[in-house]
Amino acid sequence: MPPHHGYADKWFWEELPVSARKAASILGYDENSWDAAEPVAYHGKPFQDLTDDEKRAATYLGRNPLDFKLKNVQWNTITEEMKKYASALGWTEETWNRNFPIRDLDVDELYWKELSKEQKEAAAYFGYNQNLWDETNEEELFDGASVAATPVAKPDKPSSTKPSSKPSTSSDQSSKPSSREEKKDDEDKDGDNKKINRAKFSQTPAYGAGGGDNFDDGNNMHIDEITIAADANMVHGIATKYRGKECKNGSIGRDNTKTFKLGPGEFITSAKVSLNSKGVVTSLTLFTNKGAKLGPCGDDKGAQKLVKAPEGTVLCGFHGTAKRHINSIGFKWGPNSKA
Repeated sequence: MPPHHGYADKWFWEELPVSARKAASILGYDENSWDAAEPVAYHGKPFQDLTDDEKRAATYLGRNPLDFKLKNVQWNTITEEMKKYASALGWTEETWNRNFPIRDLDVDELYWKELSKEQKEAAAYFGYNQNLWDETNEEELFDGASVAATPVAKPDKPSSTKPSSKPSTSSDQSSKPSSREEKKDDEDKDGDNKKINRAKFSQTPAYGAGGGDNFDDGNNMHIDEITIAADANMVHGIATKYRGKECKNGSIGRDNTKTFKLGPGEFITSAKVSLNSKGVVTSLTLFTNKGAKLGPCGDDKGAQKLVKAPEGTVLCGFHGTAKRHINSIGFKWGPNSKA
């Protein structure tokens, strides 16, 4: 696996949220080793040698040890203790050997307070605490120097089952307020208390009819340049130069292309997609924080969808489907860099 973890793997140390730095430090990183993408002692440790803090830190950074230490480890080779905890969460020998992720187990539909004592112990064994399991606000995941954050009391819910998917970790957390969140909101009204805005990663749905092959540029640190190929019928392709890599999706030719270079401190903060009656992506327009309008590229008639970055975030990647043209396109948001 790559030395860096999850959503943070394309970001320099100074641009990580404080909580992510704490998690990275627990795994053995410092600024130099993180920025140089050097492996640290954690990467050579087998699962059974990990501390609880290391498990939770890796989980917080998006690399749960279940996926990155135990993938393809067969049931008949794991310890009886691990079998006990795996069984408590719902794995069988077959689902374990087939690398079923925890999100595919029934237990993932439950909030932490709905887990049995045995299930909580099992979840903790594999790298979760209440905040990590329930995916609460980022600033609540790490209190003090340790990842073992104080559990947050969750509000009573009318039913004992989770919704079909866990609440988003994007900037909109209003659907699941916690007692601690409410307290912070009260404190933030005081002029002496300034709330630190820690932006979250999120993404929109992919807009369009679909078809073709899936693509996902990932979460990237900064967009330097975007080239869009389009004509009056459709958007054919998009090539994006991020810091350190370039992603090309669909077809990029020499004709009917527009290239946009973003300057220092310039970010894309909103986008407009146009679709015809068949769901074909016919136009793409991007808008920056400095008031620049990139496009429209293609024919912007028809149904239009305008999307805006959540507060404190900017465009950090594209996802969708494409083959000879862009069949659908979505937008990934992340904290703005200092580029």
